[in-house]
Amino acid sequence: MSCAELGIRVGATTIRTLLRTAGAGPAPRRTGPSWGEFLRAQADSIIACDFFSVETAWLRTVYVLVFIELGSRRIHLSPSAAHPDSAWVARQARNLALGLEDRPIALRFLIRDRDGKFSRPFDEVIRSEGARVTLTLVQAPNANAYAERAQTVSDFQRAVLKVGDYLIILAGVLVALSITVALFRGDVRRRPG
Repeated sequence: MSCAELGIRVGATTIRTLLRTAGAGPAPRRTGPSWGEFLRAQADSIIACDFFSVETAWLRTVYVLVFIELGSRRIHLSPSAAHPDSAWVARQARNLALGLEDRPIALRFLIRDRDGKFSRPFDEVIRSEGARVTLTLVQAPNANAYAERAQTVSDFQRAVLKVGDYLIILAGVLVALSITVALFRGDVRRRPG
């Protein structure tokens, strides 16, 4: 019988003090590996996934779904989508499953966050491959740190887009320069007005 059933209220500080005196930590599971130990031991059979966004030169935001194999750090990028929905995400899971057929070690776990774009069909595709979908805790980005760090790919993409922006500006300057040169040489005929 618990204290609550007996009508006795026990404060959090009292429980913390009792656990500390007994030498026990506050975790409900006292045995087994920690999250980090689990990830290291199972890394070859785990894939983490998450979305990242990229701002294009046309000031549009597109989203890319990234999958990272924890053991090899191999990254699988989906095509970008301006408005990814659950059907699109499920399609990307099927594409990933087709790409993983040659893997020597079977996929056992997929770590994802609780984004609404990850729907039941996405989870079913992953489960059909024999893997278990593991959700991260709410507001715990470090639980999916591998996928969060994989988003540095977007840094590379931002650099490419910045170069593209400079090329667009350079092309505009070259067009303006060629028009100016043509005007000074008299190549441009005036319109009758």
